[in-house]
Amino acid sequence: MKQIFLYLILTTVLLIGCRSKQREEKMDNKVSVFVDLPPNEAGNVKLWVNDSLIYEGPFIYQKDCAIYNDMLVGKIKKSNTTYKFKVNLLNSDTTFYYKMQNVDSIRVSLDDNRFYICDNREEGKWLLD
Repeated sequence: MKQIFLYLILTTVLLIGCRSKQREEKMDNKVSVFVDLPPNEAGNVKLWVNDSLIYEGPFIYQKDCAIYNDMLVGKIKKSNTTYKFKVNLLNSDTTFYYKMQNVDSIRVSLDDNRFYICDNREEGKWLLD
């Protein structure tokens, strides 16, 4: 009886450990895409990745964020290929290409009718002006 009980406990622990590792790997294979608008600006956001619309809707301000007012608009799979992004913020458009292999997140912002793109690797460095 003790052997069966021990076997069931070990099997359960093993299954739970494998599931959590799979979830962790799945999360690591995604890149979070954020948009950012100037303070007190409101409007619609559209984001296309490789000509597929992945988000269309209003920009929603996060009241608890003191530094940036980012909104998560989607997650895309990491890949060695280059992705084509098309962004429409406040009726301003831009298109850019970006390789997402070693990036965990990317932020697209609009300020003074200029787009800025930065990723989590380039801390504070604008990649596109």
